[in-house]
Amino acid sequence: MRRTLRRRSPQLLAIVAAAALAACDNPFSSDGESLIRLKNASTFELTSVTFAPGTPRLEFPRIAPGATTDYASVQAAYRYGYLDALVGGERRVIQPIDYVGERVIGEGRFTYVITIDAATRNPSVSMVRDD
Repeated sequence: MRRTLRRRSPQLLAIVAAAALAACDNPFSSDGESLIRLKNASTFELTSVTFAPGTPRLEFPRIAPGATTDYASVQAAYRYGYLDALVGGERRVIQPIDYVGERVIGEGRFTYVITIDAATRNPSVSMVRDD
């Protein structure tokens, strides 16, 4: 009896581990839809705008000062992302290194607010939940 149990221990352990993992929430999935949009909270016109807060890649030819884009449905977005835009004709980029340790924002409506430093014209992006 003891030999049979020892031979089956790795199999039993694998079954128990698989069952435990299946019961856990997946931090990389979302139960609902994420809707995101961009808001230009600066006095500068933004042109050739690309924003990628994870899986999606959103592109806009122009976002006027004070304007907000329409919502876009995305699969997996994070609280920050890649931004490439022309600010007064000068290219500005925010390049995240990675999303290690981050969780997707999940279900809801979110606005990424873009601000531009008046002196350097460097952008910053913050995310706010709309609902």
